[in-house]
Amino acid sequence: MNAVGFTLSPTFGAQKAEGNIEQASRIYEVALQHILLLYIPAGVGIILVAEPFISLFFGADYIGAVPVLQVLGVFVVLQAITKLSGNGLDYLGRARSRAIAKTVASVVNVVLNVVLIPTIGIVGAALATVFTHGMYTLFTLYIIAQEFELDGRRLGSRVVRICAVTAVMAAFVVVFVDRISGVITLFVVVGAAVAVWAVLSVLTGLLDPQRVKSMLV
Repeated sequence: MNAVGFTLSPTFGAQKAEGNIEQASRIYEVALQHILLLYIPAGVGIILVAEPFISLFFGADYIGAVPVLQVLGVFVVLQAITKLSGNGLDYLGRARSRAIAKTVASVVNVVLNVVLIPTIGIVGAALATVFTHGMYTLFTLYIIAQEFELDGRRLGSRVVRICAVTAVMAAFVVVFVDRISGVITLFVVVGAAVAVWAVLSVLTGLLDPQRVKSMLV
């Protein structure tokens, strides 16, 4: 996502400077769709397999880290979005707004850490991070919506389909997660879930195999 944000951000600025707001909007929408298509299922997957993953790779002594990893599964999605939206603000002439938002988020994060860590420990720190980064993510999306002419109905339709695909994939993982007994079965379940995600993404029109092939070859 660092690479995607780094590559597309100058494009947003250039398209805006040339008055091609419609073109910039479509580029952003396509990029955001594919980010969500990849990272929403990834975040949900992290949440669902956190316990067997921690247990198998780090041992039962570290099982207390499971809630932290599950909370950070949400952070994965938020971070992916901000890598696209946040970086683009600098090239759209909104660097000052971005700096203010990051400062406010940082202050709120410190306050929440002071409040939550004494009561619920490291999970509180993770929750504070997710909450404040969520604030920052929403702000970046708000500014992007002001700068671009986003098609809310089309984007919303795609998000609904992504969530539906994720829900089916998650149901598959839930059915088999209790059967994970070792590293091999963990990778089998994860691999099968990825296959379910890929097939459903193609069937719902969210993923074009030919386009993916052309990018890889």
